[in-house]
Amino acid sequence: VFGSSTDATQAALDGNAVALADFAMVANDLSQGRLVRPFELGIKVAPEFAYFLVYPETAKDDARVIAFREWLLDEVAKTPT
Repeated sequence: VFGSSTDATQAALDGNAVALADFAMVANDLSQGRLVRPFELGIKVAPEFAYFLVYPETAKDDARVIAFREWLLDEVAKTPT
């Protein structure tokens, strides 16, 4: 757990975490391949905002990352739109 989204994103860039991040904040890291989106779904928190789960490409096969991703998708699927 991090005190700010900046800290969470930096931990993901360092390969130490997955992060829920604002797209605008990580767009450059995504386009440069430093972070990856494990799915195309954005979690809408308001009509003009969304969050994305991102982590380094090297973490894509990590069982903990996969489990967290699956849990998050299940939770999002249960959330009314």
